[in-house]
Amino acid sequence: WWSELQKACRVENLPEHLNSLIPLLHAHAVTHWLQDKNLKNPRATAQLLKSTLDGAGVLVQKLHKKMTQSDLTWGQVHQVNLFHALKDKFDPSLKQQVDATGGASGGDGATLNARWYASFEQTQVTGGASFRAVVDTSDWEMTKAINFPGQSADPRSANYKDLYPLWVNGESIALHFSQNAVHSKGVQRISICSNGSSN
Repeated sequence: WWSELQKACRVENLPEHLNSLIPLLHAHAVTHWLQDKNLKNPRATAQLLKSTLDGAGVLVQKLHKKMTQSDLTWGQVHQVNLFHALKDKFDPSLKQQVDATGGASGGDGATLNARWYASFEQTQVTGGASFRAVVDTSDWEMTKAINFPGQSADPRSANYKDLYPLWVNGESIALHFSQNAVHSKGVQRISICSNGSSN
């Protein structure tokens, strides 16, 4: 329904040549437009709401036919799929490991854990906050954070996409600050020496 309201709002408020350049409007913009429209003409607004709801029903039916699941959810349609840009350059044994896919994501660009999408026809997640943190400045060791897909850029590492499921599900991990905590919680140490050797 929101997608259909977006289309109606764009048609009424944007010049035609800009419609394709602005596929989604912010939720607040559409909400304000609907409120203003309702104040001016409640009957026309009611008709608009009904017609866009009917249109949304048709779109959902079309979408449902494309999906194989009988219990279709927004999360199944609105997935976070990360495809490595250099996948074709990797060794064949690593190609299956470089992508992080299948994470079902609730919400959209106007909700908590905001993850937006291009259009109703392209519902996969196209953006969102890759790094999130909650910081307690009175006790830095209480800081929680999450980054995705993982803590390593090396697909051979167990930490390459270990944070992806946590990120998708809105979870977080401890982000340590003190030297003692960092050293005691660390699982690997990499030293880069000036003479060119490393361990």
